[in-house]
Amino acid sequence: MAPSDDMKRYANDLWQQAIDQIDEARDALLKSRDRFESDMHRLRQERDRLLIKLGEQTLKLTRKDQLKVPKSVQQTIDRLNQLLDELIDKPRKRQTPKKKAASAKAAAPKAESKPAAKKAPVKKAAKKTAKKAAKKATKKAAKKVAKKATKKAVKKAPAKKATKKVAKKATKKAAKKVAKKVTKKK
Repeated sequence: MAPSDDMKRYANDLWQQAIDQIDEARDALLKSRDRFESDMHRLRQERDRLLIKLGEQTLKLTRKDQLKVPKSVQQTIDRLNQLLDELIDKPRKRQTPKKKAASAKAAAPKAESKPAAKKAPVKKAAKKTAKKAAKKATKKAAKKVAKKATKKAVKKAPAKKATKKVAKKATKKAAKKVAKKVTKKK
């Protein structure tokens, strides 16, 4: 009977060692997966930043007519310019009734003495400044929402598939929030 008890003990020890090794391998695999996912997240963020920068640089070059783009890209640029113009014009329309009443009285005597040619540069400068401010505000809002969404996605990320789903939902949510904010500003 003694040899079979020794065999059982030996088999149980081997079994326990195998289980311990499997647990160690699983822990190592989980750590490397987490590290891999965080590296991928960091690389995706860097890619997104670079794509945004590339888009902005391309837009600047096309506005200066230094870069020729295909028709489909030009249509996108035209749509973007149209949206920016709408963003600038609508806030100005809200402000103008208040300002027009007060400034109309003050501007009436001045309008007679100044020629109409000087008004155009002032309007262009104001439009350009407003365009920059609107662009900066939307960019800032988009960054803020995207940052919150990625933080939520990282916190909720237990597995790969779930991470992808959460990231997709978060980006969709972020895009909707930015769109709402932009439309509210209009």
